[in-house]
Amino acid sequence: MTKKKEGRPESVPDVHFCREVRLSYGPKKKAAPITGARAAFELARKIIDPNADREHFAAVYLDAKNVPLGWRVVAIGTVSSCLVHPREVFRPAIHLGAAACFVLHNHPSGDKTPSTEDMQVTTRLFQAGELIGIRVLDHLILGGRSYYSFAECGRLLPGSQPEEDRISA
Repeated sequence: MTKKKEGRPESVPDVHFCREVRLSYGPKKKAAPITGARAAFELARKIIDPNADREHFAAVYLDAKNVPLGWRVVAIGTVSSCLVHPREVFRPAIHLGAAACFVLHNHPSGDKTPSTEDMQVTTRLFQAGELIGIRVLDHLILGGRSYYSFAECGRLLPGSQPEEDRISA
């Protein structure tokens, strides 16, 4: 693996390394751990522009104590959808040695209600994370100045949807 001038591996060029920035440009102060959906939302607002006109899907990578190691905008979609694959979400997590992550995306319409596709990608990412040993702690949907948290609503685990919200075959 070759290195860029900044010392970042070329295989993951646009990961924002929290530790690298902290060591390079400021005093060594420990970043605050992400303690819940509200703390995740506060960080998410710094990553995705609330006025974005297209969907942006990002992931924040955490150490074993839920302290951010870095983040990456994984995909930029259209006004109403964004194509996301677990490979793009977890590649930086593996590179950083992350123990966990949370994912987030915006709804440009301002409506934070999860779509069927949002629920499907959440389940797929959760399952992929379980398989490789990197926990997905939450999926946030940013809508205007508020958010929807899959974890807070009990929808993070596969099969944990309320009975009335399940899609029947």
